Amino acid sequence: MRNAVIRIVARYLSRVASPDVKKLTEEYDDLPLECDGLTRVLHTVLTRAHVPHKVMRGSVAVLGTGTGIPLHYWIELSDDKIVDYRARMWLGSSAPHGIFKEKAKFLYLGKPVGMPILSDGMFSILTDRRVFKFAQVREPAIFVGVFLDKMDRQRLLKAFPPIHPQVFADHVTIKFRDGPTDSVDLTPYPIGKTVSMKIVGLAENDKAQAIIVQGVKTEDGRTPHITISTASGVKPEHSNEMLGSGVMPVRGGLTLRGTVAWWDGQRSRTTN
Repeated sequence: MRNAVIRIVARYLSRVASPDVKKLTEEYDDLPLECDGLTRVLHTVLTRAHVPHKVMRGSVAVLGTGTGIPLHYWIELSDDKIVDYRARMWLGSSAPHGIFKEKAKFLYLGKPVGMPILSDGMFSILTDRRVFKFAQVREPAIFVGVFLDKMDRQRLLKAFPPIHPQVFADHVTIKFRDGPTDSVDLTPYPIGKTVSMKIVGLAENDKAQAIIVQGVKTEDGRTPHITISTASGVKPEHSNEMLGSGVMPVRGGLTLRGTVAWWDGQRSRTTN
């Protein structure tokens, strides 16, 4: 299931991510830097903009000619596109340039390498630009979900009063970030869109209470639900485990409305 989700996200990214990355990176094409220096600049920009990518080090071979670049740096995006503005410095105008899928005549062979991002001071020295102006810095998106409108949250709590002391009843998670330092890429999601969801089930035990809804699809294949309440010290994620033990159907359940938004750790947000 996880591999299927990765493939779905990659397809979305291949359609929509590149224009944003182009806008972020092409500003720096004119810098008097070779491949290693420019790659570090672009790595800094993409990292600050929370764009998934890898820094690559290896070689570029021009097939059928015996020529190439024995040591080269470039960036690889999550949709396998390459970001390289310096191949032409060594291979001439026929070499690929910018953001592209690997070309048949040019073979990129390399491995991901660790590369620290530049400090703001060093970035300014190398580029004479400020990072935040071009990198569109924002807080990381911890998860994307559908957040209930205030009135609908009250309707939910009236129909299903909390049975545990910790009360949530505010959202359905669509996509959670992959790791603690990652950020969900927001591009595939209709941030700000209003969504209707119908309550179709209820689950509760001595640790948690949740309702199941229709009208929302989660990226990880888990049952879309809203955690209403949990026992003291129990995290709302326990609902996922509880739902696997059985659900009671709810007939004629409420229809709730919410807004697709992302959570930055403090509040839900509807702007990218």
